Amino acid sequence: MKLLLFASILCCAISLGFGLRATSLQCLKRVPSWSEINCQPHKEKVFATLDNVWAGNEIEEIGKWLNNPIPPEWTEQDLMDYCLYRECRVNQAMVDYMNLHGYPPYCMEQSPEEWINDRYWVRCKVRVNKTIELTPKEFSVYFCFKAYHQQQPTIPCPSFEEIMNPNHPRIQEMQKAKEVITDDAEPESEQWWVGLMRYISQNSAEKDHVPAFHYGWIINMDENDYKHMVPLWSPYQGPTVPVRRDFPRIVAAAKNDGGDITLGDYRHFHCAPGSHGCLRCEEFGPLAMYPRETIVLKPTIKHIVMAMTQHKHKVRQLERAVWKGAGKLKSHEYAHSIGKSHVGLDLSASLGE
Repeated sequence: MKLLLFASILCCAISLGFGLRATSLQCLKRVPSWSEINCQPHKEKVFATLDNVWAGNEIEEIGKWLNNPIPPEWTEQDLMDYCLYRECRVNQAMVDYMNLHGYPPYCMEQSPEEWINDRYWVRCKVRVNKTIELTPKEFSVYFCFKAYHQQQPTIPCPSFEEIMNPNHPRIQEMQKAKEVITDDAEPESEQWWVGLMRYISQNSAEKDHVPAFHYGWIINMDENDYKHMVPLWSPYQGPTVPVRRDFPRIVAAAKNDGGDITLGDYRHFHCAPGSHGCLRCEEFGPLAMYPRETIVLKPTIKHIVMAMTQHKHKVRQLERAVWKGAGKLKSHEYAHSIGKSHVGLDLSASLGE
């Protein structure tokens, strides 16, 4: 009898686990992440939920979120309403809430780099072993990942044994290990774009050998096909990268020699002319990082080269490095336009020029 009772409890637990996973999959089909949705009808309910998270009760509140499989009596409209509310908790309504109250207090207990590392390993754990469900503590990692509008580096998950090994490497170490240091990468290959970012980073260091460069990106200017040129596994990308809604703002600022841009569709920067023909974009607003960061951007023929620094006194160093990197890219673009299909770039650091 006890064995049958245990089996019954186990079956119920497994059923609930699959129900929770099914909820996520069903909602993902209906409301893709980062989507433009109207959160206004759900705002009051979302704000009440987030009040509890900000009060320090995130584990209790997230436990409620996880314990919500799809009831069999729900209609399609019921499911859609729930999925919209679910997405708003980590999307626009959450950004509106953060603009009033700042970042979730528990998310500020460690750096964005720590959260993206934690998120990578938690995500891999449930992807590699699909019988495992997230605990509230593990899902709280996902919530901070969303609060900082981070993008997961495109690094495949290792084996389950390595995932569960407490001495596994950090995701940043895995990103760096994927980088191949070469000056002869195939033009416009992943390693070629990463090499260009490495060149900018190296050239942003001066006598103290400390790069002004923190993170950087290269985007195209094709309004019909905006995209990142540098792969998301790049060690130079950082946890938060430009997203779809950032692209037109960045391109407009580059074309108009100034204006306001966003990063991750939630951090705000005001751009004005700087040195070396670059735009200097100073961070502002309630969700600015500490220390406030500065983005430097410079357009080429088809792209915009961007880099960010935390060092106010090194902005001119970074502008010079971005100018040099943009010049290398522009030379490649020009050579390609006149039919020279393979033009190698000298991406040696050229320190002290």
